[in-house]
Amino acid sequence: MYVPDIFGKTPQAFQVCDKLAAAGFWVAFPDVFRGKAWPLEKFPPPDRQELMEWIGGYPFEGRVKPDIACALALLRENGVERFGIVGFCWGGKMSTLSSQDAEVFRATASAHPSFVTVEDAALVNCPILLLPSKDEADLTPFIDAVKARGVEASQEKFDDMHHGWVAARGDWKDPKQQARATEAIQLFVSFFTKHLKGE
Repeated sequence: MYVPDIFGKTPQAFQVCDKLAAAGFWVAFPDVFRGKAWPLEKFPPPDRQELMEWIGGYPFEGRVKPDIACALALLRENGVERFGIVGFCWGGKMSTLSSQDAEVFRATASAHPSFVTVEDAALVNCPILLLPSKDEADLTPFIDAVKARGVEASQEKFDDMHHGWVAARGDWKDPKQQARATEAIQLFVSFFTKHLKGE
């Protein structure tokens, strides 16, 4: 399951989905924004309050979770039995919140997650992998809090990358960014292979 950043259906998003599919995973990408994602040209926002109000229009319980449920139903119709979820930026918060249902998701992951708090650690009930950039706050307290509950948690820091490099704000024409994005995607593939394809 792929949950995008606030920019929604971008070329980078589809490339990540394609790479996960090429690794042998079924990938669902719910259009939670209904084609009305935040415009990339308006980032950074001239008015942060406007952005936060827009984000508030897409709550997990009322909007995102039902869309994920629909996507899960479609995957089940196609014979998929084990599920993981990966989110980017804002989608990282959504994937983290989704991980509370360990009967559905066996693994959750995120690149450059936004809005993830130490308090969210109490909700994580399946293995989690985070790939923060140099721009994210220190996620070590979150990781430690998840581990303290006996749940597998890890992070790989990309201190040479900016927020969004594996999603819409990534310039994959730049060889370094492309290489680091490819490395991040491979970490996701290995993580999901372990938890979804292993016994």
